[in-house]
Amino acid sequence: MLVQGTNMFLLHQRLKHIKFRLKDWNRNEFGCIFRAKKEVEKKLQGINQFLILDGFTKEMKVQADCLQ
Repeated sequence: MLVQGTNMFLLHQRLKHIKFRLKDWNRNEFGCIFRAKKEVEKKLQGINQFLILDGFTKEMKVQADCLQ
């Protein structure tokens, strides 16, 4: 694909292409970070409820610290 035009137009086209490639890389490399964050928060909430209801255990405290 050969794009022709002014230097500014060519720069604009290259930047659009880089933006597209970076978004694609980000999606493939990291996935949906917002979904992952919600999953971690849900696990942490479950551990906190366990600690409140069943009492403190060192294993659960370590898991909670790791998730935070």
